Amino acid sequence: MHLHPRKAVAVLTACLTLLTATPAAAETVSGLQDRNGDGVVDIFDYVIAKRASVDDNSPSSINLSSAEGAPGETVSLDVSINDNAGITAAMIVLEYPDPIAVADLGEEEAVQLNKEQFGDLKPSYVMFPEANSVVFTTTRRVMNSENGTMFSVSFSIPQDAEPGTVYQISVSNPELHGENHQLLPLLTGRGKITVTQPAETTASTEVTTAPILIAPPVTATTAVSLTTAAETTTQTSLTTAATTTSPTTTTTTTTTMEPYLYHGIDISGWQDGADFNQIAQDPQVDFVILRAGFGKYLKQKDPCFEAFYKGAKEHGIPVGAYWYSYAMTPEEARLEADICAQVLAGKQFEFPIAFDIEEPKQLNLPMDQVSAIIDAFCYEMEQKGYYAQIYCSSFYLNNVVNDYAKSRYDVWCAHYNVSRPTFTGKYGMWQYSHTGRVKGIKGDVDLDYCYRDYPEIIKRYHFNGF
Repeated sequence: MHLHPRKAVAVLTACLTLLTATPAAAETVSGLQDRNGDGVVDIFDYVIAKRASVDDNSPSSINLSSAEGAPGETVSLDVSINDNAGITAAMIVLEYPDPIAVADLGEEEAVQLNKEQFGDLKPSYVMFPEANSVVFTTTRRVMNSENGTMFSVSFSIPQDAEPGTVYQISVSNPELHGENHQLLPLLTGRGKITVTQPAETTASTEVTTAPILIAPPVTATTAVSLTTAAETTTQTSLTTAATTTSPTTTTTTTTTMEPYLYHGIDISGWQDGADFNQIAQDPQVDFVILRAGFGKYLKQKDPCFEAFYKGAKEHGIPVGAYWYSYAMTPEEARLEADICAQVLAGKQFEFPIAFDIEEPKQLNLPMDQVSAIIDAFCYEMEQKGYYAQIYCSSFYLNNVVNDYAKSRYDVWCAHYNVSRPTFTGKYGMWQYSHTGRVKGIKGDVDLDYCYRDYPEIIKRYHFNGF
């Protein structure tokens, strides 16, 4: 990605004047602090303060975890409650699509009830396989304010499931009752099961027709003398070939020995003047990811976004987008998501919407804070109907992003001049170079490998405006 100089924040004097027009408003302003770290106490600090207050008093939420597994494997999803306002009864219907099925493990194993935290409510469940659902209920009315997993369900991934397939799991019309049996306001999230490549799969001549979609690719360092080594390498020893180069090698670039699904570029206003008539003819461009903007103000929309989007669409090039973040708190990340969604409104994207986190001051925060910022933006975008993704470098993915964020959201990993990323987790895209060259763009451009069929997934499940 290319950094953009942060512009000075304008003081919205008129808005502050309105806020201080009455004693009550003046009291609110006098208590404000510089919450977004921009050196100015202004209307945006007021908005963040309001959001923090709303969050502190937010409704209860029922959330689903996500999981990954190979065809034929069994995975487990947790259904949890957060911000529990105090419930006396609950009914939660968990729905799953064909051909996913509850694992045939016996009822005591397939559905696990958390009786340690919610046993006072006497939880129970009924499975309705013909309706692709599991119904969780409580049978005793007592007050319970616990947060955490209420129950877990194990699912079997079909043997013939195609790697890269994503199955959405959802909660249907949940009911939580509080004191005096009143219905409580409630937010719900969604989970997903992502099918990965079987672990035992090895490279062979058949791999070219079944590309790796999620697992990190095995790559090789291409050098002047690599051709002979590659030709003499057997099909079952690609890992050895990946580390075999001539001792006299002086020029290296990054390539892949296992097939990727798509090859593409990501661009921003730094590539102003890009000619899509030529870009569309370059074999390296199966897709393009556009910077939509950066920061938390609408005026920070990328100046070339509209022209680039129009050019890509007119030439039939699938499009994704990313938002360069400066957020230092989850509240700021939600503000950025709101602005990003405004910029994207009315458009369709075949590739994910990525949250680009790479500012040093962000990545110097503790892991939990970094991960909370990522989660706030990505969850907000998911709630708005977008397929969210994390963009970050290998080192920081390994060291400052927690496992929850990396498993909950798709990952686009950046690592240059290496035979493969050092990131140890799963990723759907790899930005392997920032010095590439393609037709129609003057100077360097970022190059990316893609291992998931995002257009099929996004269109099938109606993300990103579809």
